[in-house]
Amino acid sequence: MRQALHIFGKDVRLLGWEILGALALVAAFANSESRLDPGRREAFGTYILLLLPLAWTYLIARVIHAEALPGHNQFWLTRPYSWKSLLAAKMLFVLAFVTLPLMIADAVIVAAQGFSVGAHLGGLIWEQLLWWLVIRRVLFR
Repeated sequence: MRQALHIFGKDVRLLGWEILGALALVAAFANSESRLDPGRREAFGTYILLLLPLAWTYLIARVIHAEALPGHNQFWLTRPYSWKSLLAAKMLFVLAFVTLPLMIADAVIVAAQGFSVGAHLGGLIWEQLLWWLVIRRVLFR
């Protein structure tokens, strides 16, 4: 677990600007969707809905490709780590910077529309599970 946290920290330091961009889009999404009447969307909100999955895809691709394979100066050649630690670190990254911000944004939207977040927590968790299944399906075809 310690090794996975080390890899996670390295990825956070490496992709700081990309993370900030994705989090800014999530915040803009939550802001635009929480202010609107249900069923009415502005053009700005539509653009955010198009940009958000692209930003997440870019962020996930960058974190996966952060581990360079060719060459002889990489960390994994001098201090090899297990594939389980690497997988755990990448999954933790996606959980921390894609899944959790989206769940918080959805909770903000639900609360702004006048519903109880506690009463709809099961639906919010179910939505995140479906997102993970979609990501799994796309990555492991």
